[in-house]
Amino acid sequence: MQMVHWTYEAKTAGRGIVLADGCCDVIVETRPGAAPEILTTGLDAAAPRSIRNTAGLTFSGIRLPPGVAPPPADLLAEAATSAARAELLGQTIAAQEEPAAIAACLAGPGGSLSLAAAMAGVSPRSLQRHLRAQGGPPPDFWRLLGRARRAAHLVGAGRALADAAFEAGYSDQAHMSRALHRWIGAPPAALRADPVLLANAAQPGPGNWMAEQISAR
Repeated sequence: MQMVHWTYEAKTAGRGIVLADGCCDVIVETRPGAAPEILTTGLDAAAPRSIRNTAGLTFSGIRLPPGVAPPPADLLAEAATSAARAELLGQTIAAQEEPAAIAACLAGPGGSLSLAAAMAGVSPRSLQRHLRAQGGPPPDFWRLLGRARRAAHLVGAGRALADAAFEAGYSDQAHMSRALHRWIGAPPAALRADPVLLANAAQPGPGNWMAEQISAR
């Protein structure tokens, strides 16, 4: 899995929505008249939350694959150039192949604890203990978020809601609607009518990881 580069420019002040995406990001924040600042994010693992945008801020970032934690802040501070940061993050991803593979397995179609445990060569209970010891989210976080993000993609692509629910792995349309409201903050009809929220839900994360450029303005 590769890292994903993204950019964001806040042209006007206002509020934005941050969705749970199961990914950590390394961000370079640029303010007018100030030196760039390097930040890292943790996992957004809760319900959608509102943030305030400040006009004039520009962010460029690298999104790490689901399940991969960023390197220590002191190592990032030593990487003074974008090329050095990219090299460091590439090494970070390579060193965390196992947690990334487990997250991808759990978040993928038909993902389950049993399937991920078999892939890792351990029992389901051992895998649960391992994930707790690593301080990461529980298996159901990856499974439920991955399914919701696939459903959001299908809804946004114009699939009939009953078909989208079936393809995403829900028992029925009502089940999908509740899941989208929990993870995306809107039921299917409202999501389909909101291009900004749809674009947010389509950004790379569990269930729809892709190594390509993303941007938002």
